[in-house]
Amino acid sequence: MSPHSRSCLAVVAVIAFARCGENVPPLPTEPPPVPQATQPPAPASPPAPVPSEPTPPPPGRNHPPTVTLSASGRGSCHPTPDRTCQVEMVADAHDRDGDALRLEWHGCTSGTGVTEPCTINRPGEFTATVIVTDVHGAAARESATILGTNLPPVVRIGPQRPPDPAPANTFYAIAGDEPYDPDDYPPYMNMACPHARVTTSGPCHAGIGLCGGAGDAFDIDLTTTAGPGTCVVEATVTDPWGAVGRDRFSFGVLAP
Repeated sequence: MSPHSRSCLAVVAVIAFARCGENVPPLPTEPPPVPQATQPPAPASPPAPVPSEPTPPPPGRNHPPTVTLSASGRGSCHPTPDRTCQVEMVADAHDRDGDALRLEWHGCTSGTGVTEPCTINRPGEFTATVIVTDVHGAAARESATILGTNLPPVVRIGPQRPPDPAPANTFYAIAGDEPYDPDDYPPYMNMACPHARVTTSGPCHAGIGLCGGAGDAFDIDLTTTAGPGTCVVEATVTDPWGAVGRDRFSFGVLAP
């Protein structure tokens, strides 16, 4: 076969192959996916608050109670040897946590109440103490001083006294008012006279002429003796507790 013939066959083969390819349609291809826009997640809303019941303080955070004390009257009273007296004590207790409280009294008081008496059986100072404890064992303590009072009796020597100096061996009547004990008895109704005494020193001697009676008297009979010297006159009244009221005066006495 000549070169020209081989060339023709090659051209025919190419054309045939091309026509054969035209009879087979190309396969369709999937377009590339289009990226979708993404939305950020919505933020979660906070939960609604739930009301809670108040809780007691945690261990170690309990608050101790508080308490103050007060006393009736002036915080004092007057006892006698055969009769005690009392002063009412009042405790004002509080607890910040609202706990139940227990009270316990000591000293001149006893009991577990809010109000308890302090019993006084003699003159002097007494102590009332209250201890307040909550249910957790926390405690508060408060004390107060109560006074048992006793005043000395009152005695006054009358104003009609001997001159100064006075002659020797001369009698004088000194009239005064009845002594009394201000704790117990008014002047017109008292028991001071049985406990009244008159003493002297120096050139004189004296005694009680009259004490009490209808005139509420306190009369002293005084006599000077041979001087010279100084006469000292003292009147005393002692109450049942031993407190002493006194009055005195002095004057010169001449030689006979």
